[in-house]
Amino acid sequence: MAASRSTPRTASQSYRRQALIWLIMTLLLGVVTALIWMFSQTPAMGAKIENAPISAPQPLSAELEQPLKIESLHELDTDVQPISFDTTVRDLRNYPAEFKDKRYLLANKGKWTVQVMNVAENDVIVSYLEGRADRNKFAYFRYLDDENQVRYMLTYGS
Repeated sequence: MAASRSTPRTASQSYRRQALIWLIMTLLLGVVTALIWMFSQTPAMGAKIENAPISAPQPLSAELEQPLKIESLHELDTDVQPISFDTTVRDLRNYPAEFKDKRYLLANKGKWTVQVMNVAENDVIVSYLEGRADRNKFAYFRYLDDENQVRYMLTYGS
């Protein structure tokens, strides 16, 4: 005797069939949506598109005249005063006691010294001196190098 196919379907077969139905319906709705979008984006059948001929732009030389010479460049001389570089601008930071100036150099003229470092940042020398117990034997200076950049030089000895 042959067994009849009247046995109930398993749950996995039912889920598989339901997923297949949903997939087919989604694909059909996607195709319908794409067709509707394509037909709504095309122009009407009877519409006529007219393009104007492209021509070169006309020169505007008559409207815009370029100046041939500039009469005066000193329009703002009374409003903005020129900067005077004759005086030296003082650096008003709080330096440690080891920072010296021109008077120190003139007072110790002819005595020996050893250059320890030459840097562009004041903080490098200050942090180096903070870790030294013999700070009183050091002196450092601020000067302008050949390219007019501010430099700091630390020396040891007098």
